[in-house]
Amino acid sequence: MHSAIKTLLHGMAFAVIAGCTSSVVYQGESGVERLEYHATSLNTHCRDPQLAKRLRAMGPLYAIGASVSHGLFSTSFPSLIRDQMCLADAQYDSDFYFLFVIKLNSSILDSLQELRPNLIVAMDFPYHYVKMQYAEKAKPDLKKYILMLLMDCASELIDCSEGGEFEFQRTARHRPTVLTGSIYFDCRSDDWAEDWEKAFPDYEVCREENRKLNVYLRELEREYPKLHVLPAYEMFSALHDTPEGVFHYDVNGVKVDFRKSDLFFDGFHAWTNPGAYVLANLVIDHFNRIGREVSGDQFTAVPYIPLELDR
Repeated sequence: MHSAIKTLLHGMAFAVIAGCTSSVVYQGESGVERLEYHATSLNTHCRDPQLAKRLRAMGPLYAIGASVSHGLFSTSFPSLIRDQMCLADAQYDSDFYFLFVIKLNSSILDSLQELRPNLIVAMDFPYHYVKMQYAEKAKPDLKKYILMLLMDCASELIDCSEGGEFEFQRTARHRPTVLTGSIYFDCRSDDWAEDWEKAFPDYEVCREENRKLNVYLRELEREYPKLHVLPAYEMFSALHDTPEGVFHYDVNGVKVDFRKSDLFFDGFHAWTNPGAYVLANLVIDHFNRIGREVSGDQFTAVPYIPLELDR
């Protein structure tokens, strides 16, 4: 890394951001209102009741996925986004499962029905549903599960019929913004597998099938305006599959190069809070750009998490 990153606290695995429930009092048209939020050392902007109210209006937020989304060795980066949006506990839900559990879908459907999120962060959700599969076989499942997150009645998983759990969609037509990531197969792992374990005959076939699935995912993005695909594949490829092994971070005027060991212990799991900060800021930046395109100057940007960098 050309500039070494320091943590805002200690920068070690299992670093903790001290948090507690806090509140601000807001004088609104209907009288005095108390806004509860999850206070941390980062989201001091939530003490501004007017700003906190505008940010809260963008929720609820639902985080779904597994390894990349979850704070395995550091703070969960979707929870950092929740804090930056000043959301109360009732405006946030998260589901992080092992693969065999996540495909049961029941908890996901419950969360979509009960929370009715306006924003869904699902960076590695597609990966866990279609990883190491041939594209033509995986495409129908990929579309089905993406439509589930979009709460689209065209998904066979969403029951919008009379008396169904999502009957409200027939009139409400709730459409959350879904931020997901492009799909990254670790084809080298497959190359190291025993013959009976291999999903593909060789590395090149694996890479080509991964490419085809991402082409299809981008087609879905064009078809469904509320779906947005962040370049997770491109980030991991830059760290793993280029001679430089460098990811070029460029968010909110901050430009810095990171190597894999600066952010992740294995290329996927953030091992210090700076890794979680980087992932959170990448999602916040994309969300802010969407908001500006839709609402222009009326949009209230979600504040970024500051990075302390040695220059």
